[in-house]
Amino acid sequence: MDQGCASKATPSFELIMTHTRRAALTALAGISWAASQGTLAASQPIRLVIPYGGGGMGTIFANLVTEILTVELGTSVYADYKPGANGAVGTELVARSAPDGRTLVMVTTSALSINPAFMPALRYDPLQDFAPVGMVWLARNVLYGNPQTAPTLAALVKLGKSRLLNYGSLGVGSLAHLTAEMLLRKAGIEAVHVPYKGQGQVMAEVAGGRLDFAFTDP
Repeated sequence: MDQGCASKATPSFELIMTHTRRAALTALAGISWAASQGTLAASQPIRLVIPYGGGGMGTIFANLVTEILTVELGTSVYADYKPGANGAVGTELVARSAPDGRTLVMVTTSALSINPAFMPALRYDPLQDFAPVGMVWLARNVLYGNPQTAPTLAALVKLGKSRLLNYGSLGVGSLAHLTAEMLLRKAGIEAVHVPYKGQGQVMAEVAGGRLDFAFTDP
């Protein structure tokens, strides 16, 4: 999957921590530069905007990054969740913030490369309004089905041949949305797309049987 300023997903927690620490230190370098230019007061907190709801991998890595940056910078760094419109709400907020190094955003492929194609009225420019400072993780796009009705891909397709399915994603144009639509076309079945603000909500709906399936990171 696509989650943002990313570092490679790995089954080793130690390696995850190593990659995440490197990413946080990359961000630290950029923030430190801003401080050296007199644009960042060490006593002021730094906000890391997460443009999606809590409960997913974004929450885990946001906690890791803010913890590392807080220790390294000696100032408060906190996560601020601003979900909506496939990440556009929080991303726009950062685009319109003061360019002083105190407002960061953990963006995704969807927010910067897919949204411009799906949202003609998007009010930020991915190339002009942001400066990349580091990758945090790269996740896999995994298909999840309700274990009672669609425990396997074959079972999901069979179910889709018998009735209209429904699935969830983080919004129109999200990687999960596009991947699901590709599956539906390949399988020759149909489903209703239900957008959510957070990955945790999507997974709860699949587990509870209110959604038939979803694509998300593991």
